[in-house]
Amino acid sequence: MAGYSGTDIAGGPGSAAVVLDIFLPRGAERVTDPTHVQYRFLTESLDLESFAISVERFAPGFRPSRGHRHSLQEEVYLVISGQIEMKLDDDVITVGPMTAVRVAPRTGRAIRCSGSEEATIVVVGAPRTGLDDVEFLAGFWTD
Repeated sequence: MAGYSGTDIAGGPGSAAVVLDIFLPRGAERVTDPTHVQYRFLTESLDLESFAISVERFAPGFRPSRGHRHSLQEEVYLVISGQIEMKLDDDVITVGPMTAVRVAPRTGRAIRCSGSEEATIVVVGAPRTGLDDVEFLAGFWTD
């Protein structure tokens, strides 16, 4: 194996990125608008061994109520463009472009797109874990 790897994060033809489109509108869990949120998981396509990485896009008005937490993995959320709100346990913070936020394991977290423009973020998590490290939190953000 080469000492490097790369992938097309745009998810176009020939891309190895795993693209997950979720249909989440304002105030509801699912609708038919595929532009609301998109996750591009790059961990597998880059053959990462020690950490996970994804690029996530949220349309204005993206407001899920569900959050999650990890038992082992800490994450860094880097806002590339747009503005998000993060609920971190009982705190809510607003995060703008070119700002990074570290979230410790066992901290509940959820993201909302709080600006009038689409938000794009990069999420890096370490150590690399699987879904068995994730606890989903229904009704985490209820306002």
